[in-house]
Amino acid sequence: MLDTDVVVAALRSDRGASRQLLLSALNRDFELLLSVPLILEYEAVLTRADHLAACGLSSAEIGRVLDDLAAVARPVRLAFRWRPRLFDPNDDMVLETAVNGNARAIVTFNQQDFGRAGKDFGFTVIPPAAALQEIRSSDETKQFRTAVTAFFAGGTAQSGRAGRRRSQPAHQRCRGRKSVCIAHGGVFPGARPTRRSRTETLRILSRAGKGNPPMKGDGLLPESESSRGRKGADKKRRAGKRERRKGTGTK
Repeated sequence: MLDTDVVVAALRSDRGASRQLLLSALNRDFELLLSVPLILEYEAVLTRADHLAACGLSSAEIGRVLDDLAAVARPVRLAFRWRPRLFDPNDDMVLETAVNGNARAIVTFNQQDFGRAGKDFGFTVIPPAAALQEIRSSDETKQFRTAVTAFFAGGTAQSGRAGRRRSQPAHQRCRGRKSVCIAHGGVFPGARPTRRSRTETLRILSRAGKGNPPMKGDGLLPESESSRGRKGADKKRRAGKRERRKGTGTK
């Protein structure tokens, strides 16, 4: 699950690991947990004047992004309270969502306050860049296993998003199914987000924090750089080898 500071960083800059995590959540690359108090906290913090000015969005556009985020998340009902546990009451709200939802990890910049709670309740506390690296490596492993299984089955390997959809149970792949969404202080069954609404959300995110430097501690790890950059470097390396071979007259 994502702490509020990670969601803020994701909208204030398009260059950090937090933005990539937010896009991965919308793409269902990992299961995001949300409770009613937590998403209301997201909304209250993101619609502050300083954050709106930094990300260049309106309150309505923030609401659109949060609506789509809620639609893909797994709602968590707070059956048990764990307060007071941390120094900040808002952090207690994040902790309660994680514990009631049986979260595997909390992604946050606040390693110090959450670290001890993570040991007590058995979840990992990691920064955004490390979480992004873990999600991407896990996704690559799933694609490799799918390809191997398809090869030995004599079929065609399914990769990417299509492969993930096929691996889901039939009742989850049904187009007409309902998803439980969280909004405006209540949990209710809402319509699955349409392609048009997702396109609008991605258009909003493309403008949010455009060109702003990432917040402190939100930089991408070298292993998390885009494949385009790696391909470009490989291309230059091969071109350099060809030039050296031409100079020496070898093939």
